[in-house]
Amino acid sequence: QGSLALRYAAFTQGEQRIVDHADLFARIDAAVAANPQAIAVRAVDGEASYAQFDARVRQIAARLLAMGIGKGDKVAVHLDRSIDLAAAVVAVMRAGAVFVPLDPSYPREHIDYTLGDSGAGVVVTQSSLADHLPEFYGFVLDLDSLPTPSADIAAPAYPALGAEDIAYLL
Repeated sequence: QGSLALRYAAFTQGEQRIVDHADLFARIDAAVAANPQAIAVRAVDGEASYAQFDARVRQIAARLLAMGIGKGDKVAVHLDRSIDLAAAVVAVMRAGAVFVPLDPSYPREHIDYTLGDSGAGVVVTQSSLADHLPEFYGFVLDLDSLPTPSADIAAPAYPALGAEDIAYLL
């Protein structure tokens, strides 16, 4: 409770909360196991069941890990609002990397600045948006180049995460 001034200060300066990443991912895994055919994500491009969404997350995370992305590395996600956007965000976090959002509707100069300032080594995008990216000296993961994910794709070995690990960078 506290005084109004203390509550205002906590609101404007942010409140530190300890987030258990393992619990977050365990909840997602439990939802996949309990209701694999239930709708997990609805977006402008359709909907995906928990099983479909989880398969896409595992596919993207496995590709990022195979590219050498690890705990604390920065991965920019340059996608329109879609099922793949949601899957990419979860996949980046599962891989232990730091999610850097790049809104495709922003001017190219802003995207260029964000890429340079963040130090992202990988950009996750799709072929229709690749031309909107500035010159980039990292790796580009074009999700359109990935095959349709299979439900039996094995989950990669995800790194252990703790409350001190950064989830995203704005």
